[in-house]
Amino acid sequence: MASGLGRGEVICVVAIALMAFPALTLAQTPAAPIPAAPVPTSDSPILNSLESVPSALRLREWHDLLGGEPHVAGTDGDAREIRRIDLAFREMGLIVETHGLWPLLSRPISARVEIVDKTDDADANPTAPSTRRGVLSVIEKNLAEDPAAAHSDLTWGWNAYSASG
Repeated sequence: MASGLGRGEVICVVAIALMAFPALTLAQTPAAPIPAAPVPTSDSPILNSLESVPSALRLREWHDLLGGEPHVAGTDGDAREIRRIDLAFREMGLIVETHGLWPLLSRPISARVEIVDKTDDADANPTAPSTRRGVLSVIEKNLAEDPAAAHSDLTWGWNAYSASG
């Protein structure tokens, strides 16, 4: 066939039209009114689940519990954090079992954040000095509004077993 639609193309066009027909007829039919939702009562599971959402104060308490002290795995701070979480779960009525674990833990030797910007002609002259270079601090400054930043056990942030760079 030199022009026009082939047999397969006609069948495809007809199939698409037939699939679209119900949607077109539904679009022209006025929608039925949506029934009003029942008003939840005090014993409604939905209302009870919404009321069980933690308050901002409770979330702050959890934040303080989990972030109040550095707790790198295997340190005394980690052991204290485990005891705090254990106690918090018990206060919720949960049954808690704590199991000892002694994995091989990595520790950072050093940390450095350095900004290096290659020169415009670095390919032509690899020994040319960089146009921008700087070393950033890896220790947070002590801030009055963040007393946790002054904790004596606080070190730089790092992820165990992560690649360098």
